[in-house]
Amino acid sequence: MAKFLNIEVGDSFVKVCLTEKKKNIVILKKAFMVETPIGTAADGMISDPGMLGSALTPKLHEHGMSGVKNVIFTLVSGKVATREVMLPPVKENRIKQVIEANTSDYFPVDISRYLVSYGMLKTVSDGREAGSHLMALAAPLQLLDGYIKLAEKMNLEIQGIDYGGNSQFQVLKTLGGANKVTMCIAVTGNHTCITIAKGDRLILQRMLPWGGDDLVDAYLSAKGEDNGDHEKALDECSIPLVKFLAKGILEEQEINRAYNRIVGGISRSMDFFNSSRWSAPLDNIILAGTCANLAGLREAVSGALGGAEVFPLEEFASAALGTVMQGDRAMISHYITAYGSTFAPVDLIPDKYKATKERKKNSEHGIIGAVVIFATSVIASAILSFSAIYEESRLRKELDEVMQEVNSTRYVEAEHSRYVTYRNAERGFAALDEATRNNNSGLADFFEELEEKMPSDILLLSAVCTNEGVIMNIRVPALETAAMVINQFHTFESVEHLEISSLTQGLDEAGFFFYSFTVNCLYEKPIPPEKPAERVSSAATDESEVD
Repeated sequence: MAKFLNIEVGDSFVKVCLTEKKKNIVILKKAFMVETPIGTAADGMISDPGMLGSALTPKLHEHGMSGVKNVIFTLVSGKVATREVMLPPVKENRIKQVIEANTSDYFPVDISRYLVSYGMLKTVSDGREAGSHLMALAAPLQLLDGYIKLAEKMNLEIQGIDYGGNSQFQVLKTLGGANKVTMCIAVTGNHTCITIAKGDRLILQRMLPWGGDDLVDAYLSAKGEDNGDHEKALDECSIPLVKFLAKGILEEQEINRAYNRIVGGISRSMDFFNSSRWSAPLDNIILAGTCANLAGLREAVSGALGGAEVFPLEEFASAALGTVMQGDRAMISHYITAYGSTFAPVDLIPDKYKATKERKKNSEHGIIGAVVIFATSVIASAILSFSAIYEESRLRKELDEVMQEVNSTRYVEAEHSRYVTYRNAERGFAALDEATRNNNSGLADFFEELEEKMPSDILLLSAVCTNEGVIMNIRVPALETAAMVINQFHTFESVEHLEISSLTQGLDEAGFFFYSFTVNCLYEKPIPPEKPAERVSSAATDESEVD
């Protein structure tokens, strides 16, 4: 059973968990939270790993976690860009190459300063939806460098760097059940992550850059303690609304005002969810995170969702709690993003760290190997000293014959590699020739309707054209535009079936919000292939703006 430290660095608090993983079971053994030293971190960016490491190391000793050296970091930061991507069928070992080849289409930034990775959301092997549904991520290298230095300072070995949205999704798809549409709202001090999933399918996810600190800061300010104990204030605010109002420090309207930004973000997310015409409504709504128990938050979230019942995670009835997910329920809710990183973290470890780790491993193996070789040599020398000269000569002669035979067959390996290269090239050219013969008869009609019906501020980032339809990655500047674009697609005469992915929010280089999503349009009368052929992945991308 593998043991891990799970560390999440926030603006106000650093959360640390000790987890154990056995197959698909993750056990939360211990957890603690400590205030983030002033000036060491902001929005997930660690500016002073030395000071932060010095503050955390004695806490690990204090809580009996110092013996665990494997760590998984969780990034909760607005600096991490995300994008849902749909790829045509492609071998799993080639997905990363395809993502990297199209990175500039997914993330219009200077990609040399980012590490791009992905998380697998869903894979379909047959039918119209055949392909891979992924969550592509781009994290600044400068952001990741802070966590590498923190691990070095604390003498820890990084086993993973995960994104908070992925961590929450891994927990949610375990909790919600295969046929239930479940929303999880995880509220921390300075972030709120909204995730909607059905089984292992991610429908929508948004990361809001504000959280429970809006109420905690208002509470401290009303008490005249702007620089007071933040952790103590969080505890004092995490009580039922009636008891909190009885203190007389904040009025109910002041509490509601503190939740305005969270409630607004939830409402906008639901507007997009409803405008996308998902066939099934929400079955479950779960509230989790460090600030889930703040006074009045549960009531405010319920109001934003039309009075729907909202369950704290520790009260939610799920077969997964106590089986796949083991540990104190309240603790799992409190540390959901750190705890969830143990399930299936995305690969956000920089290549340079992997190379350093591999060199260190090889060096350790080299020392052990040298000792073994030396000991073996001493024993062999002692044995040979008692052997006859004739026996030694005979063995040397046999060794020379074997080595000559080995050397004489080395050319076979080169010839085989050359043959494999030629064979793969021939198959690729044959597949390319077959692809050029496909009849995209519906493509012209589709793009005529696209030019006629789409608004001028839509940005078509990429398009994958197949014999059955078109898969497009689209960006718009506002949610209202997204809803209008989706409604227009439903009026296309050339489209028989329409599939829309979840919306992803991001910031462009000018600092403006944008919203992106993927549309899969299937022609009215798909043309069947003339003959079965071996699948060869192909993708055509084109960045253009529809006027």
